[in-house]
Amino acid sequence: MKSTVAGVLIGLITAYLGVILTGYSAAIAIPEAIANFISGRSFLLWEIFVTQLLGYGLSVFVLILAAAKLLNVNPWVTSVVAFITCEFALYPAYTAADTIYILHIIVFAGCALSAAALGRPREAV
Repeated sequence: MKSTVAGVLIGLITAYLGVILTGYSAAIAIPEAIANFISGRSFLLWEIFVTQLLGYGLSVFVLILAAAKLLNVNPWVTSVVAFITCEFALYPAYTAADTIYILHIIVFAGCALSAAALGRPREAV
């Protein structure tokens, strides 16, 4: 139960903070040297590693890892519940056709599951 409540709170916090942080990270201009080097679909890498990772990825990673270590919750349950809660919270905010943004889902799920893997209790040696 504690893991579910933590996941819901993390999902709501991440949805709120993610919108703000993604707005700031999306405003980061691509340096000219990088823009000349990458083109077309390569800009997806910029979207993944700069916009989405700074906006949603790092915040969900830190929150899940902190909850797992400080509150002693199940990190896997917490990460899955946080992912579902965040996506349901974001759904009404984005009413356009691109509501389900695959790059956002990849980054969010990757960071949430990475935090869960690092947050699991270690066995005594």
